[in-house]
Parts: sequence; C-alpha cells; structure tokens
Amino acid sequence: MSSATLAVFDLDDTLIRGNISFAFGAFLYRIGKMRFWSALYCTGTYFRHKFLQRSLRLLHTKVLRRFLRGYSLRTLCRDVEVFLDEWLEKRCYHPALERLRAFQKSGAHVMLISCAPDFLVSAVARRLGVDDWAATRYGVDNRNLLDTIHHFIVGEEKARLVLERARSLCLGREAIAAFSDSTEDLPLLEVAGEAVGVQPGRKLRAICKERGWEVI
Repeated sequence: MSSATLAVFDLDDTLIRGNISFAFGAFLYRIGKMRFWSALYCTGTYFRHKFLQRSLRLLHTKVLRRFLRGYSLRTLCRDVEVFLDEWLEKRCYHPALERLRAFQKSGAHVMLISCAPDFLVSAVARRLGVDDWAATRYGVDNRNLLDTIHHFIVGEEKARLVLERARSLCLGREAIAAFSDSTEDLPLLEVAGEAVGVQPGRKLRAICKERGWEVI
C-alpha cells in the first residue's frame, strides 16, 4: 500500500451492507415523507431491477418521476443527514471499511463511486472523510427543486471516470485498487492493478477465483 495509489470503493453491498437508496426511501416512508402508494411503487420498481435485471437508468428515472421530482434539495439533504445519523454506522461492512481506513492512513487518494444519487453519496463521502466521489447526478430547477437526472454512473462509466482520475493524479492502472461486490462493476475491476471482490455473489466469486483476485 502506497501514497501513490488511487483506492476506489463502490458503496452498496461493498462499504455498506444493503442498498442505501432503498434504505433511505424506507426511512422517508417511516417518518411520513413518502406516501404509501409511492412507497409501494418505488419498492416494486426496485425489486424488478434487482430480480428481473431491469436497468439502473430505468430505476432512477421511475423513482424521480413518481416521488423525487419537486422535492426540495435543501430539505432532502437535511433528511439525508438525519437518516445517516441513525443508519450509517450500523450498516458499514467493516472489512471493507478497514481497508478504506488503511488506505487513508497511508496517504492514498481514496474515491467513492456509486450509481446511487449524489445527495446520498456526497454525504457518506463527507462522513467517511473520503477525498473524492462520483455518483448519479441529479439536477434542480430555479426553485432548487429536483427535476431531472443529468448523468448516470453505470457500467463502463465507472471505469472511464476512474481512469480519468488516475491520469489527473499521474498514476497508471497498476496504482489503482478497486473494491466492488458486483459483476456490473467488472469494467471497473478490470482496469485496476488490484481488484478485490467484496461480499461477492456466486458469479463474481467465481471470476475472482479464476483471476486470482482477493475476496473479503
């Protein structure tokens, strides 16, 4: 481990156990900020993505259309902080968090990258003291109300952004360490000099074994 390293961590089922967007939606429903029918619709959309392989782009778009559009970003960010106060610490996956802390201690450049919304990822990055983050970027109208999605972070886009960040730090691929739980992040893992499967499913575990990648 060296200070001349770019250490990149996925969020869902990597640094945390579970899906942060789903958990935040459940929190909003519990405190009365999401109505029953919206919660039912968003939950169904999430499980269709998870079990029927519907695209992340479609998931984000449908949840925005049904619930998030028109939500005050300022209010939402306050809700995120209350949510993380009670949720983040107990949901961290400690083997991955310990690796992140070790990279931070060594002086490495640590990056959090996730397809989750930017208003969630940025708040987690700030709490973990992470140098850098990238996430699906939501946009607001002139009243600061959520109204669109500007940029999705999915698939090959994660790999592209990480390589771009490595170049800006004058680092080669061999200096990249990438951590993820999902085969959706194979492009990211494949550009790293050190690839680590975190709580991997059967398919990614088999790939890790075949390629000699570490599993934690």
